[in-house]
Amino acid sequence: MPSNATWLFGCRKATFTVEQPRPFSPWVGLLLDPSGLVVGHWLSTGPDLDDSVAAWLRDTLRRVGAPAAIRTDDAALAARLGNVGVPVTAGPCPGLDEPFNAMLRALGGPTLQPDYLGDPAVTPAMVKTFFQAADLLWKAAPWRYVQGDMQTLALSIPALGIQDHVVSVMGAAGEQFGWVLWETPGAFRQFTAVGEEVAAAGEDMPPEAMYWLSVTFEDMRDLPNRLQKQAKKLRGHSRQGVPLIMAFRDGRPVHPNPREYRVAIALSEAVAGFIPTFAAEFRHPTGRTTSATITIQYETGPEPLQARLVAPHPALEWPPEDDEPDQDRNTEVAEEMQEDFADWQAERRPARKGSPAHLGAFMIGAMVDRRGHGGHAWDAGMFATFLREVVPEEVALQAENLGVMEAQLQELVMWLEDEDLLTASAAAAVRAALPGWCREAVARASDPANWGPAKRVLQMMHQAGVDPNDTAAVNAFLQKLNAGRPIR
Repeated sequence: MPSNATWLFGCRKATFTVEQPRPFSPWVGLLLDPSGLVVGHWLSTGPDLDDSVAAWLRDTLRRVGAPAAIRTDDAALAARLGNVGVPVTAGPCPGLDEPFNAMLRALGGPTLQPDYLGDPAVTPAMVKTFFQAADLLWKAAPWRYVQGDMQTLALSIPALGIQDHVVSVMGAAGEQFGWVLWETPGAFRQFTAVGEEVAAAGEDMPPEAMYWLSVTFEDMRDLPNRLQKQAKKLRGHSRQGVPLIMAFRDGRPVHPNPREYRVAIALSEAVAGFIPTFAAEFRHPTGRTTSATITIQYETGPEPLQARLVAPHPALEWPPEDDEPDQDRNTEVAEEMQEDFADWQAERRPARKGSPAHLGAFMIGAMVDRRGHGGHAWDAGMFATFLREVVPEEVALQAENLGVMEAQLQELVMWLEDEDLLTASAAAAVRAALPGWCREAVARASDPANWGPAKRVLQMMHQAGVDPNDTAAVNAFLQKLNAGRPIR
């Protein structure tokens, strides 16, 4: 190979999942010579694009011979490859697209670089509205209440031509949070069934006939560098809970169009209000049909949308309640920690009476269930998040609760430190900051602007004298409410 040539090298996030030791989507790297021949390929051993890619490329060049230079289409990747032995520059690399598509199609489908503005008809304002609706979804955390992704709902949005599409909420397993929307029950059954089951059901549809739309939440660090810049510019997200929207139609992944953004906005907001409100029906299914029509607050079209959710989906059965979900790891961790904390309190710090009751146990459940924190290192930021976000969204507080609230959380700090889940320095920082954080939590909890969807609806139901355990009364209340104004 000529020594004066420039080769191409690029990395893409795979569209398939490696199951061990924990499920993750690896990075794939391709090295091409000027003729388009694949000189070598690299696969990450974890979900992150780390320095192992540089070590692989350096070893590969020693083995096959080094070109004069390498060009990649990612400036951050070029910086990471600065010590491979040849100059690495960043610039357009159209020659990478087809080899990547061919490789990933064989391994797990064609690839598409995520891009919030990938469809030219999508505007930054539309993406910002999507982020607002996704925030509601993230804060409501409906995956806390579902037993698994087989507890499907039916979505209808007449203004967008959607009738009884299938909604599957992900996150009960504590690994991937969000939802997937399927066009038909048959498509959902085919995707979730084993091949022989699909053939037996007569639903073996070709890939080009499949359609789905999804919203998932990713860690900022796992996103491509270009997408991180977009997210920060359009939303300013923290590292966790960055919403990613994807669509699959005509047999391939595509950038979502404006209509799909409107669907994603409407469904995110609707699910955020619906599932927490009817949590009991998901935790302990009775087989009764539960439905609500929700007027969408965050809307980008000329007229307000109304989205109707029905659970269960009329064409799909939910698993019986006695089918233990294999996803309750977070719940089990939270319950074990709460029991240990209660035992510690009984032995050393008898529980104080007053409201709010057992706030320390509630924090354990909220942070394990909602954010995936468990029996590993806790930090001061988790207390700040709990008091600034979770408490105002979910807990009714008054000024007279302040003393009890602080005392119970101080007990939790002591227990976490005793269990080596909180370092001494972090515990000291939390103790010093707790009085201010608690005062801030009480103030924010009294402001309706900070309430989450479930708390907002429950407060309105309480004022109207509606029993939240009476499904018929709740349905009647929501229908009456939506006839005049949206759920806010």
